Amino acid sequence: MQTILVTGATGVGKSRLLSRLASEHNLAVIDAFVQGRNTWVEPHTYARGVAIDHIGNLVDAKAIVAAAAEWCAKHSAKLWLCDMWRGMLESQGVTIPHDAVELHLDRGVWAWPVTVAPGIRISAPVEKALTIANGLVFGDRYV
Repeated sequence: MQTILVTGATGVGKSRLLSRLASEHNLAVIDAFVQGRNTWVEPHTYARGVAIDHIGNLVDAKAIVAAAAEWCAKHSAKLWLCDMWRGMLESQGVTIPHDAVELHLDRGVWAWPVTVAPGIRISAPVEKALTIANGLVFGDRYV
């Protein structure tokens, strides 16, 4: 299982990125704002991964993320975690693996090409982040 953090300021496009990925790559999405779901429900086994948006607004974020991580590990799927910054997730008790890739959305920063490696933080605007994220879905190291 690979964990990908999607971080960035309010309005930068984190939810839009996850929404596009979910529709294009069959990710199961948990979002407290959209669905009002605060409990874990296993996705269909054909889901390619789980995306959890607005983690800071989940009632029991630690338990939900742990259950999603367990499901992803069992199904060799990717786990996408989304909130404003890594520290917000950690303050909720969410354990972030040391080899997680952090895709930080930032309108003003970009360097090309990008090498994706465990534990790396990549800053990019949402348009470029989608290219990187698509590469992560398929396990590409260079995008």
